[in-house]
Amino acid sequence: MSPTVAGYVSKIPGFEPIVRMIAYDKGIEAIMKNEYFEEIHSTASANGLMVSVIGVIADKSGMSIFYEVDAPFDIAKVNTKEVNLLQDGKEILASKTYGWFENEPTQHVEGVIEISNKAGMSYKSKEFELIFQFDDEKQTKIQLPFTLKNNIQPEKVIAYNKEIDINGQKFTIENVRTSPLRIALDIAIDSSNTMQLLKLEDLNLIDENGDVWGTIQNGFSASGHIRDGRFTVYMQSNYFEQLKQLTLAIGSVYAVPKGQDFIEVDFTKQKVVSKPDYYDWPIDVNGKEVSIQGETLDPYRGGLLYKASSHGEINYPSSETFRYGEEHFESTYTYEEAEGLTKIDINFYSNIIGENIEIPIPLNE
Repeated sequence: MSPTVAGYVSKIPGFEPIVRMIAYDKGIEAIMKNEYFEEIHSTASANGLMVSVIGVIADKSGMSIFYEVDAPFDIAKVNTKEVNLLQDGKEILASKTYGWFENEPTQHVEGVIEISNKAGMSYKSKEFELIFQFDDEKQTKIQLPFTLKNNIQPEKVIAYNKEIDINGQKFTIENVRTSPLRIALDIAIDSSNTMQLLKLEDLNLIDENGDVWGTIQNGFSASGHIRDGRFTVYMQSNYFEQLKQLTLAIGSVYAVPKGQDFIEVDFTKQKVVSKPDYYDWPIDVNGKEVSIQGETLDPYRGGLLYKASSHGEINYPSSETFRYGEEHFESTYTYEEAEGLTKIDINFYSNIIGENIEIPIPLNE
């Protein structure tokens, strides 16, 4: 870190999660440099567990809440069962990521809770309460009220509405929404496309100085789903930079023909009924599980299958496991509610229709 950022961060108790975030998110470094991090001092304890809220980064897109857990005993295996955030006593309905993974015995854990609200956070009230539910023997519940005092920076919105054509397949970047924590790209897929777009891979924003602002790595990288026709991609934020233009770089665009973008299985007869001719990965049905095997596949491409429909009901996989080696992978999906003949949408297949695409985005509000 730069001396300026290091000097500011080192003053904050429990700053290790911030340092980790800076390592993979340049936007967090800019937040610290511009002193947008708000220190919070809220502590509560029960059954030997003491939890402290150290600080918060808040904007319209959500929050990053930094916390510590201490105990006079080993808490490496005491996981967070559930976390809820309340505002004026009412639960905020938003996406959350949290938890810790400690391999060695420890009495101290530091972490961060990521809150993402696609509808946008309201700060008419700045009175919040964070509730931890632990999975220890006593199922300990700890409540920590805190109040935000600093001003919340407004979201900058550019109605871009730029249509992109990739070999006849179109999508539109509708809005570019910039907050201190994230840049959100709202994308709509053209319903007249002859191919089903599956993935826009390796997205980066490149500024006029050549600096690269990538997608969010450890947190919320997207909301919605490309197969549903409308979704949002979250990028590292350059909110505090004075820039005139960004370039959106897309490494690869994956798609398959419509009408050949699903498989059919029969859970009653325990067999695969049909799959596209191009789909060369073996598929097995075992109980309510569907397994796909194949040669080496990048394990970070995300799920291979998506939602299923049987008897008019839509089901999402209740679990997913991925095992891989140097020359082989196996991906298994469980559809607990599916029965009989079931159509399952393909979420990813390695068929590239466009590569190395660059899209200029002028930053004029």
